[in-house]
Amino acid sequence: MISFKPISSRYQWLTGLAALFFLLLALVDFSQRITPAAVKNFSPAAKPDPFSALTVEAASALVYDLNQKQILFAKNPDQPLPIASLTKVMTALAAVDILPPETTINFIGRAWRLPTLVDYTLVSSSNAAAAAIARTAEEVMAEPLVDRMNALARELDLEATRFTNATGLDLTESEPSAISTARDIARLFAQILSRQPELLAATSLADFEPVAVDGIRYHLTNTNLAAKEIPGLIASKTGYTASGGGSVAVVFDRGLNQPIIIVVLGSTEPGRFQDLQKIWLATIQYFL
Repeated sequence: MISFKPISSRYQWLTGLAALFFLLLALVDFSQRITPAAVKNFSPAAKPDPFSALTVEAASALVYDLNQKQILFAKNPDQPLPIASLTKVMTALAAVDILPPETTINFIGRAWRLPTLVDYTLVSSSNAAAAAIARTAEEVMAEPLVDRMNALARELDLEATRFTNATGLDLTESEPSAISTARDIARLFAQILSRQPELLAATSLADFEPVAVDGIRYHLTNTNLAAKEIPGLIASKTGYTASGGGSVAVVFDRGLNQPIIIVVLGSTEPGRFQDLQKIWLATIQYFL
C-alpha cells in the first residue's frame, strides 16, 4: 500500500510566503501599467447617435425634450412653411381665452358646449366645427378671431407664425392661409401643455366620442393615424393641404413624466406618418 506523509508546517509556511511574494509582484506590475494618464484618457465606447443617419421626407422637423429644454434633432427648424390644420390648435386656444366654458355653439343642427366642440374640432380636424367656434367668438369680440390668434402668436414669441383664417384651409390652390416653423409649433405645444393641458387631452385618443347637449353621441377617429402606435401619447394634431403638404405634431411621454415634442412639416400626406414613425423610433433609441 502506498502511503502519503503529511506536509510539514514549515513547508506550508514557505509555500504560502512564496505565493504572497509572487502576488505582490503581479500587483506592482499592474499598478505601473495603470498610470494616471491612462485613467484620465479612459472613456467608454461612444454610443451611436440614432439621429445621425436619420432621413425624412419632410422639409422641416424637430424633436424637443420639454423637461431638459433641449433640441435632440432638427432639420430646417426655422424654415417658414404652410401648416394647414395645425392652425386649429391656435383657433382653440384663442377661443377658450375669449369664451367661458359653459358657452353653447350651434353646429350641425345641435348645441354643443365649447370644450366638447373644441375636442371635436381637434380630433377630427373639422373645418366646419372650427368655423362655428370662430363665429361664436367673433360675436363676443366684434372682430375676427384670427386677429386674436395672431396677437397670441406674438405673445407666445411665435415669431414666424401668421394666420389668415381659423381653419387652415388654403386661400387658393397655391396660397396657404397659415405659415409657421417647426420651432414655433413646438413652442406653441409647450406653452399649451404648461398652461392648459386639458385643451389637447382628447387628441391623445385614437377614437373619441363627443356628446352634444341633447345627449346625442358621435364617434370620431383621430386624423393622426399614428395615435395607436405611440405609447404615452399626450397630444397630437395633423394638417394637410395641396399647398402645404402633410404635417403632424405630437407630444408623448417617454416615461415618468418626460414629455418629448415631435414636429413634422412639409411632408406628403402619407409621408408625414412615416416620418413621424422614424423620428419617434430614433428618439426612443436615443434614450436607451
